[in-house]
Amino acid sequence: MSGQTQHRGSVRQPSFYVKQATHQRHPHLFITLLFVFLFGSFFCLHAHAETPTLSLKITPIESQAHVKYAYADNDSDDDGDEEEDYNDGPSEDANAQAGDNVTITKKSTDYADRLPSSVPAIGEKFVLIDPRHHVWGAYDTNGVLIKAGLATAGNSWCRDLRQPCKTKAGEFRIKSLGSAGCVSSIFPLPRGGAPMPYCMFFHGGQALHGSPSGAVIEGNVSHGCVRLHIEDARWLRYNFVTIGTKVIIKPY
Repeated sequence: MSGQTQHRGSVRQPSFYVKQATHQRHPHLFITLLFVFLFGSFFCLHAHAETPTLSLKITPIESQAHVKYAYADNDSDDDGDEEEDYNDGPSEDANAQAGDNVTITKKSTDYADRLPSSVPAIGEKFVLIDPRHHVWGAYDTNGVLIKAGLATAGNSWCRDLRQPCKTKAGEFRIKSLGSAGCVSSIFPLPRGGAPMPYCMFFHGGQALHGSPSGAVIEGNVSHGCVRLHIEDARWLRYNFVTIGTKVIIKPY
């Protein structure tokens, strides 16, 4: 190789040699960064896989918002009605349809919050039943809500009757009033006898009435009547409702 001068000191090394040398000079730094990267990736994937889906099912047996009222003993004003003889159609016993699948939603137990506090006056007082929100309300002649409570309307299907038994929607009038001794002449099948205290019939065999503890729930499970807490039914019977009082059942 005569005539050529070798410049060994100025020969450039390829870039990968430089990188390789860097890794060799800092092996612990490289391993640490690799470990952090792998651990971080594993943690993110694991956290995503283990994130639980919130599923809450609330099945209250009975509302705790029972309103206690002071009553006068007005049984003498019962007009002598004996409800044992009523053919009260789709009334119910305390445990009717207990085995059905009913969606029960936890809601505010301030039942007045589920209804408008006032509505346009219609020139008379009325009782409003809203089965979708499981609530009843008493409105005065000025359209002002004066009292409200939990209400359980008719089921979409009654197994014992093998037919729908929803409460009839529409506008009705109270046609008869019962006492604390009102009972069903039909349910439970076949002889009847289920208590329906303070029954207030408004459409055929359908009535507003009190029901024992545990039968008034956040769901529609009756045979067609509207179940109320016994103290609510008594208040309506003796302090608000008379023969001819309007009852409005909202569709559901």
